Amino acid sequence: MNSETDRFHYSWWINPLFAHHAGIIGLEACEGGTTYDQNGAYAVVLKGTGEIEATSEEQFTYRVPQDDKGKFRLTAATLKSRDPIRVLRSHSINSIWGPKAGIRYEGL
Repeated sequence: MNSETDRFHYSWWINPLFAHHAGIIGLEACEGGTTYDQNGAYAVVLKGTGEIEATSEEQFTYRVPQDDKGKFRLTAATLKSRDPIRVLRSHSINSIWGPKAGIRYEGL
């Protein structure tokens, strides 16, 4: 799946609960962190100080919250488990790349 075929491409919501209702993130990620299932992580919500370095909108270093239950699902043990991960940025992120309000889907 690429950004052009992703149905959420360029989407924005007033808060993470609306993004959850749309099906892009799980309820566990509404406060920031990882959405995952038995196959691995499939979405990350960047909030607060989660983005520690970003040279552009597409390239960033992410700090997983200590209490994030999906943090180990971000690492791929095998090539088969290396699926794209949706990235969403919250207005509360400490970054110039975050939206002015709400939560925005950045792409895969």
